[in-house]
Amino acid sequence: MIRAAFTGRAFTRRIRVLTAGLLILFVGASALFVAHAYRYREEFVFVTVEESSSRALAALPLGWERLPGVFVDCESRSIELEKKPWLWGVSLGTHYSASSQGIEFEESTCFSRTGKGTVSLDRPISVTGRDLTGNEIQLVDNGARVVRGDLVIEGTARSGVVRFRYGGERFSLSPGESWAEVLALVDGDVVKVDPESWESAVDEYLALGAPLTRVAVANRGFWPKNGVLVPEDIGGERR
Repeated sequence: MIRAAFTGRAFTRRIRVLTAGLLILFVGASALFVAHAYRYREEFVFVTVEESSSRALAALPLGWERLPGVFVDCESRSIELEKKPWLWGVSLGTHYSASSQGIEFEESTCFSRTGKGTVSLDRPISVTGRDLTGNEIQLVDNGARVVRGDLVIEGTARSGVVRFRYGGERFSLSPGESWAEVLALVDGDVVKVDPESWESAVDEYLALGAPLTRVAVANRGFWPKNGVLVPEDIGGERR
């Protein structure tokens, strides 16, 4: 009986210690999150990712110039969306767009409270349209989108510096900085175009009919949260 009572008290003490430890961890994590949310209460870091391909459109959609979902104005640091997101605690916004021959065929905007995220460049894109006879056709040739996998955002610092990982390479961008590369698909092999000879090399690959893709990443700095708009904020009209 004495041993059983002692064992029971020891077990109870361990439970209390464990509970206290978990409570301390919870309070600490909550305090860090509140501090993080307070730091980004009025603004967030905004990153744009642009994918431009030379031959990603297998057919040109008639009368289609841009997608109607998102409007980004870098000059006024504002974004127009269809629905108002909940931005409390958000530290990072990412806008991705894909285009070919000047025609945008995919875009998305994501917000993150952790300052991390993934832009799925390697994800197949499906866009359908109709040919002159009215038959439905696939407009995007994913085989002509030359990328090195997904772009991973590993973290966002309070200074606004954003860390990236792409194709086995890591790089960081401070507010106002950008990064870009051009890849060509030549005889089934992915070739990285030398930045010092982009213009001449691009002309050469285009003449050969090789698909080209340029991925450009830009840290646009801190954007105000009151600049994230919906049609109701501008009189119900879309730009």
